[in-house]
Amino acid sequence: MKKFLLALVCGYLSCMAMFAQTYTETILVKVNGTPAPETTNTIEVTKHDNGTCDFLLRNFVLKAEPDPMFPDTDMSNPVGNINLKNVKMVDKGGYYEISTEQTIQIEAGDDPTLSDWLGPQLPPVPIVLNGTMDKEHINAAIQINLMIMQINVTIGKGVDNETAIHSVTAESQRKAVYDLNGIRVAEELNSSIPAGAYIVGGKKVIVK
Repeated sequence: MKKFLLALVCGYLSCMAMFAQTYTETILVKVNGTPAPETTNTIEVTKHDNGTCDFLLRNFVLKAEPDPMFPDTDMSNPVGNINLKNVKMVDKGGYYEISTEQTIQIEAGDDPTLSDWLGPQLPPVPIVLNGTMDKEHINAAIQINLMIMQINVTIGKGVDNETAIHSVTAESQRKAVYDLNGIRVAEELNSSIPAGAYIVGGKKVIVK
């Protein structure tokens, strides 16, 4: 009986492993609209049977250009693991669209060469994820709102916002409004916002 249960558990874990995939992609970051040096990160995606997935951006670090006065000083700021649970995943035939908007506690990273992770020292932060993935690559955009700074993360090739234009709905009107550089311009959509393109709830919205 014990052997049967052990085999059952091993079989279950093997099935779960089939739904997990690791990607290695280039990462481009803008902090308050200012670009940072390009890096490479590991992204782990675990798919679930209910049309969602878990998204883990591991050991995220904010890079900065060296100070000319101190060229040997490392200006990197380790942030941590961005772990998003139950991300919406829509099968588009050959690839998936993924999206979520949630507030999380950024976890400490597990890179032994880094320390003083910033994420665990912060309160829970709002994060918006929007992107696509297939068997080989993941392309996505992440917005991280740290109150005093807006961090925009482009994973891989990013996403084509022109394919994600959505009309203004009652739901989106209640969400914060960002310009295309990731700067918060309003707490919600209202008549005082100038015409143009904005990001609301992780989607592009055209205000006319």
